[in-house]
Amino acid sequence: MQSMTETFKNYCNHKGIKLQQVDDSVYRLGFGGKHACFDSVIAIDEDDGEIIMETLLPVKVSPGKRVAATELVVRLNSNLRNGFLDFSVNSGYLSYKTNLLLGESKLQKDMIRHLIFSNWISADGSFPVINAVLFGNIPPQEALDELARQKEADQDLPDEDESSADSIDISKVLRGRMGGFTNN
Repeated sequence: MQSMTETFKNYCNHKGIKLQQVDDSVYRLGFGGKHACFDSVIAIDEDDGEIIMETLLPVKVSPGKRVAATELVVRLNSNLRNGFLDFSVNSGYLSYKTNLLLGESKLQKDMIRHLIFSNWISADGSFPVINAVLFGNIPPQEALDELARQKEADQDLPDEDESSADSIDISKVLRGRMGGFTNN
């Protein structure tokens, strides 16, 4: 049976997702979304059957905006279906985290696809509202309300045969997902 690491590397290679090995079980990858370019790290724990993905948002929250950022993170997280937005109040960094806990189950390509794309879609989809609060001086709830008004028709993740790194149009996927970041 193939290891989780080999299954993950084979999937990424097949889909044209470039990996940079950082450590024995840690890989770096990046993507250009509709709103920014993001760096991600994936850690694979074969012993515990867990894969953790963290995407750093390319913004640092200034000390004067950390209260507003904290409120926004709480509001955004209350509506996320998978993963969470993490905010380090001490450093000011924001990241989006998702994970798979497989235990003894076999890692499947659709699980990897969902882990990666749900992370990237959530990170990129939340970025405009984060910027509105941090740099536009818009209160968190007002920024979320405006995002809800701009919501377009919901769209699912791309089909497996359409989801290579070369052919996916992340902006089309995001238009349907951004409406998930509301808090009524």
